[in-house]
Amino acid sequence: MGCLALGLWIHYRQVVSAVYRTAEEQALAGLTAGTNELLTAVGRLEPPDVAAGSASWEKVRHLFPLQRTLPGLQVDVVDPQWRVLAQLPTPHHDSPPSKSPPSESPPSKSPPSKSETLTWAVPPKNLDRNAESIRGLLVQPDGRHVALARRLGKHGDYLVAHYPLAQVNMTPAALLTALPAAGAITWVWVSALLLIAVYMIVIRFCDGLTKKHARAETTALTRTQSLLRTREAVIFGLARLAESRDRVTGSHLERISAYASRLARAAQHHARYADLITAEFVQLIGTSSALHDIGKVGIEDAILFKPGALTKDEHQRVKQHTTIGEACLLEIERRLGTSNFLQMARQIARLHHERWDGQGYPDGLAGEQVPLAARIVAIADVYEALSSRRVYKEAFSHQQCVRMIRDQAGKQFDPDLVEVFAEVEGAFRQIACQFRDEAPPSRQCVPERIPLWEDQLYDELATAAAGCEDWSVPIGSASQ
Repeated sequence: MGCLALGLWIHYRQVVSAVYRTAEEQALAGLTAGTNELLTAVGRLEPPDVAAGSASWEKVRHLFPLQRTLPGLQVDVVDPQWRVLAQLPTPHHDSPPSKSPPSESPPSKSPPSKSETLTWAVPPKNLDRNAESIRGLLVQPDGRHVALARRLGKHGDYLVAHYPLAQVNMTPAALLTALPAAGAITWVWVSALLLIAVYMIVIRFCDGLTKKHARAETTALTRTQSLLRTREAVIFGLARLAESRDRVTGSHLERISAYASRLARAAQHHARYADLITAEFVQLIGTSSALHDIGKVGIEDAILFKPGALTKDEHQRVKQHTTIGEACLLEIERRLGTSNFLQMARQIARLHHERWDGQGYPDGLAGEQVPLAARIVAIADVYEALSSRRVYKEAFSHQQCVRMIRDQAGKQFDPDLVEVFAEVEGAFRQIACQFRDEAPPSRQCVPERIPLWEDQLYDELATAAAGCEDWSVPIGSASQ
């Protein structure tokens, strides 16, 4: 509204200015046409000296009443300093020319005061150049007058014809010619102001929208982070429930997660895995690996904690914890929808006991048929089992664990991943120290025999490391 009001005011001023200019031009044109004959006749007088009291002066006085002049026309004789020397009488333009002899013409006004001086509104450019003719505006007590001055005589006096600008009758055509230019200027001005106003409004709106989106994104990010923390808490809770079935205590899940994440992050720099392992992959495997043994909750206590040797059928039943874990996660996925996290968790739960040579279970996959995430968790799980204290065994040293895993490259484990593991084995040692259990498990909880189903790990690694003099598996008794 302010822009429009300002634009309308400017439009009014432009129209008034344009009308005045047009009126001035029209008045000057009319004055020139109306007095040209009179001034020309005065210029032909001999001698051309119209000083008051001269013969030419008398001729001029008798010549003016014979002319039809403009309404309100005034004719003054002025000196070069534009001081009025005399004023000539002029009849109304509608009055018939006087038939009386010159001697009977109306007497002239009394000579004006020498202090009366004509003042130009805007000094003409050629005012000081002794021009024969000058056009412009005079400032008079009754307003502005359009004026036409003609030089007279050798003394440099001027005969000035002028009449009020207010008495100019503008034609509609002349008025209309003044409006387009004013309208164009006003349109440009109002458009510019409106554009600025619209720009400021749009910028303010966009800033508000940006802030609103930022707040929404912050809220969404906070909620997402909260959901992720809740998800991880639930995952670790389920995983710990599953691990409690075989009496694994302490920071087992934290170590598994850290081992898998560190190995995956190191494999990113291996030429073979650079295009397969992303930052998201590393993050997902750190969480998904905690669910690798969730299927243990489906194994009967009679088998899981059987003190004696397992039968062949019981051994096969224990191996089913991989498929039970996959089925459990698949059911969750059906209810919640497919996600990268659940897909990876299912792969790890089912296939982390597969071997590179195809001798693993449950599907007997070999080589790269085993998903990369499952191959990574297989190494992390074995290192954790070897390096951790259990109720039925002491922990192996870090050097022993590294040697045993390297001996299984190309057999139980992906040889390239074992190579990566060897490069970051120091980080595994640090993780084991960071999350080490504070106190050894109570001997009161030692079962009468080792659960023989534990990954077939000890028999296989014991055979591979039979030549190592520092190999020992301290367990409950000699018979065990």
